[in-house]
Amino acid sequence: MDFWLGTHQIAWLSRIDVPLMVSRRRLADYKTLPRAHGPIFRDSSGFTKLAIDGSWDDLPAAQFVAEARVHSQEIGNIRYFAPRDWMCEPMILKKTGLSIAEHQRRTVADYCDLMQRAPELPWVPVLQGWEMDDYLRCVEMYDRVSVDLRAAPLVGVGTICR
Repeated sequence: MDFWLGTHQIAWLSRIDVPLMVSRRRLADYKTLPRAHGPIFRDSSGFTKLAIDGSWDDLPAAQFVAEARVHSQEIGNIRYFAPRDWMCEPMILKKTGLSIAEHQRRTVADYCDLMQRAPELPWVPVLQGWEMDDYLRCVEMYDRVSVDLRAAPLVGVGTICR
């Protein structure tokens, strides 16, 4: 089992070789990106994005993919990229005005869109929900669009830290 250490210290990418999870929001502040010494998981910064803006509307898929390609090339050693997923915490639902089911639908749709746009990048499907039945319904949503989560090298589970 792999454990990914979350960090906001971008300099760590080039200094240590443990698996690091880093936010795309933190990377956006850098003109020159460090080369990764160890494996990297680039998180989407979705919780912060939705908490502040209430949507992904100002970050189109084409731009999100372009950033991921730059990060993949310049940082290197990126094992996984999170999609523009939609968290289901009550405060986020209140901010977006959308239901859990709609957040799940958008999360699944974004993963599928990113896989179409950039199949060479290691996108991670993410389950979203609030209660156990929500997560099971999200699995069914992936099944309905022919995404076999059992075959994925990694599946993210969102909205579990609160």
